[in-house]
Amino acid sequence: MTQWIADEADTELLEICAVTHRQSVVRVTSVSTGIAAVISVSALTTFSRSTAMCVVVLSVVGAVLYSTQPARRIFRDAESVRRQLDLATAVFLDLVNVMVAGGAGIETSVLAASHSGDGPGFSLIRTAVMRAQSARVSYWDSLAELGHRVQVSSLVEVAHTVQLAGQHGARVRTSLVTKAESLRKKNLARVEFDEEQRTEKIGLPLVVLFMGFLTLVGYPAFVQTMSSF
Repeated sequence: MTQWIADEADTELLEICAVTHRQSVVRVTSVSTGIAAVISVSALTTFSRSTAMCVVVLSVVGAVLYSTQPARRIFRDAESVRRQLDLATAVFLDLVNVMVAGGAGIETSVLAASHSGDGPGFSLIRTAVMRAQSARVSYWDSLAELGHRVQVSSLVEVAHTVQLAGQHGARVRTSLVTKAESLRKKNLARVEFDEEQRTEKIGLPLVVLFMGFLTLVGYPAFVQTMSSF
């Protein structure tokens, strides 16, 4: 993620005004550019040519990285919300399946399930369902539109699955059960992968700490051995 302006899908997902985001980027870029310029001028007038050039390069790189910070932060937050929406979609489908199995209709089950959870994911699903109810359009079309807008493929796949199965009957419930199981497996695999990544990140500091401990313990013995010669 090296761009200065965040994607429109990310800002919409986080309900961030695009104009406000651009103003923030301009402000951060101006500050970082000014600081880099001051550091560069000071280095050119203080240090030797080679040292000054190193300082100038480092200050420019730092200014660029700092300028992209707003977009990178929005990207990270949007990805977090997308993961939560993916998990919420699987739970939402499970709730719909339970209610349909209990004898409720598809539309009643969808409406009730959308109001059964909390968090950003369920909030987005609930808003889409309520918007569809107000506009008198299909709940699944509204959820598919939400999936396209915020770039969450699971919602689009669910809507397409229901549309292929028809609008009512046992085929819809069978399709929803199958899709819910598929989403659970995908989310479980992603969670396991994230945990493995975190474990690897934790391992490196532990190795460095262990090497530092060995150096601290072994250095006096090494010095004493060398001094004995």
